[in-house]
Amino acid sequence: MPAKTKRINPLDTHPNMEVFSAKVLRAAYSIPKKTFVAAVDAGLVKDTDHRREDVTDELLFTYRLIFGSEGLTAQEVSKLVGVDIATVLSTTKHMKLKPSKPGAINSAEWSGDSLVTLIGALMLGTGRSVLKTTVAEACADRVRATQRTATARVESRRLTIERARVRRDRRQQQRDVDLVRIAELRESITATLREASDRSEHRVILNLGPTNSGKTYHAVQRLIAGFKNNPNGCYVYAGPLRMLAHEVYDSIADIVGVDNVGVLTGEETINPEAPIMCCTAEMAPRQGDVLVVDEAHWAADDSRGKHWTELLMFSDFRDTVVLGPSECENLLVSVFPDLPENSIVVTHHARKTPLEYIGQLTVKDIGPRTAVVAFSRRKVTEIVDSLRRNGITALPMYGALPLKVRKDHVSKFISGDVDVIVTTDVIGHGVNLPIDNIVFTDTVKFDGTRRRSLQLWEAAQIAGRAGRFGLSDQGTVGFWRFSGKGTRGHSDISEDLLRQAVLAVSGEHPSELESLRLRVTPRLSALGLRHEDHHLLYVAMQIWSEKAKVFHRHSTLVSPSKMYDARRNLQSVATVLKTSLISMNGESLGEGDRSKKFYGEWSSIHEVRDKKPWTIPLDDLWELIHGPFDPDDLALHAGARWFSFRDPSTVVAAWNKAINYTSRWTWKETLEKRAHQVSAFRSLGVMLDSNGPGNLPGGISVNDMIREESKIIRELSAIFEDELSDVKRNSKTPQLVG
Repeated sequence: MPAKTKRINPLDTHPNMEVFSAKVLRAAYSIPKKTFVAAVDAGLVKDTDHRREDVTDELLFTYRLIFGSEGLTAQEVSKLVGVDIATVLSTTKHMKLKPSKPGAINSAEWSGDSLVTLIGALMLGTGRSVLKTTVAEACADRVRATQRTATARVESRRLTIERARVRRDRRQQQRDVDLVRIAELRESITATLREASDRSEHRVILNLGPTNSGKTYHAVQRLIAGFKNNPNGCYVYAGPLRMLAHEVYDSIADIVGVDNVGVLTGEETINPEAPIMCCTAEMAPRQGDVLVVDEAHWAADDSRGKHWTELLMFSDFRDTVVLGPSECENLLVSVFPDLPENSIVVTHHARKTPLEYIGQLTVKDIGPRTAVVAFSRRKVTEIVDSLRRNGITALPMYGALPLKVRKDHVSKFISGDVDVIVTTDVIGHGVNLPIDNIVFTDTVKFDGTRRRSLQLWEAAQIAGRAGRFGLSDQGTVGFWRFSGKGTRGHSDISEDLLRQAVLAVSGEHPSELESLRLRVTPRLSALGLRHEDHHLLYVAMQIWSEKAKVFHRHSTLVSPSKMYDARRNLQSVATVLKTSLISMNGESLGEGDRSKKFYGEWSSIHEVRDKKPWTIPLDDLWELIHGPFDPDDLALHAGARWFSFRDPSTVVAAWNKAINYTSRWTWKETLEKRAHQVSAFRSLGVMLDSNGPGNLPGGISVNDMIREESKIIRELSAIFEDELSDVKRNSKTPQLVG
């Protein structure tokens, strides 16, 4: 039987032919003469000429039956010949005629030679010379069904086109509305800062100087003196790191007792009703008696600086003590434009211990009370392994480690159980350790967008941690050209930068901090958005940034924040909720080729907007995207769903996913990732349960989070203890490497 091919129409093949002979039709379908003769004998076709108008669809269908590209079912054959189905089936079985399309009784089809032979046998068996009916009548049900299907397809296509047109029109209408709102926002959003409350009776004390000059000590003493004078007041220390807040907490608790001191960070809350609170800048209260702001040059940081700016510009304290490098004097004074000059007191401090640059070192030169500095977690880990293989006890310290693990490592370093702490640049943010030597393995770091050289003031902040007053008599700074398997060649070291950093710490060279600028961030109320304008939030933030940039273009000290972290968090929330964000031209804010990854088959976020409107309150959305979260944090996604749907199960599901996270790399990395996620959920708890202990919806208590965190910490600590034990066992026969 000929194979099925593309449907042939002789009318198209011979457009000018007026009379079609049976031979022409047979040739058009390549029907063998023997098969055609049998079909004529069976009465399927006639061996005659046909005028063009007589070449009907029924006739061509019959030729296709003979050719074998179409088929008849047993029921259709029975109607055509005038016998019952049982006779048809028994005949096919007796003559062993296999169907061209196998199937059940009602779906099997015969065509070509098999069909011609079957019809001939049935005609002979009934003694008839002509067929009972035509092929068209026999297949009438099929024709009607085909017509219905074709009609349905046409109607479906029409409806699809109509729906697409309606969606397109609706999107265009919405785009027109959005463009009008964007134009209104361009007119209404201003870059001016709100005036702070009346502070004519307030004082600002600037304690300025290099690292290890006693700034923090004097400020903490003022805090303690204020408390002793009025124990019922509110006294706040705010710093950049949780570890630093804990360090100050321990020192104050030794003097006034633990009942009078508390800790408030995004990760931990201790004694929140205490009169003295040690906080990170993000979590610090905005009103009280005495405020100490440590490492105030962080106000110039692009991502976290807004918290320092708000704390300095919009808090209400009787006394504000600001600590920072001397080069930041003009920058910090500019924060208080509403205060008279006599309300601002500037005190400069000198470094207490000498600092010496000693140049290049090898692993053999690295002794106790040394901090080795690298700028990636991978390199920190490689250096720790290298030092241990050389018989030197070392522990890491970097941001991904849970706070309690970091505190344990610091404790071991202070006690002398560990010779070396290998750290990232967190060491440069006010952490006080008995460090005699700072050893750089790089002066280049990745800042989140690119690899760049350390700025002079960044290198000075790290170098100044050597020779802490009261903990060491002097300090040294050097470098080690460490080369590990995860690094490309030797370390990137600028000796000139390190020499200048040491001179800057000693006050003999400017540290370039005077070139820093203050980042200012808007409040939500300054963006002029209505409660239904969620999809315009990204645009409003862009407009504010543009206007603020123009407004402050003549200032050398103030720079408007571009809110990169908040905008990335906003995009992440929109992705999770399958909602919309709009760009400046009114089109959907996609993410290039990533749009299909995030939104499936939706071609644009506009189509998502048609189906998924924003349900999260705008105030809650603003607070969430400015929280201490990364775009990939499950806590951020859980918070977005909770604010939108108030369904505790969404928080529980995200929490379970976080604590069961598995890394594709090592178990230690899995634990670190889980610790980070638990920390983010604790921050979410503080946000959602601001007046309580920090519980989460769905029955997840702060104690549950603490227990999970403690479990992770125990496992991590055990890993580090095992690694230290291996080093100590092999320390008797060290082998120099690296």
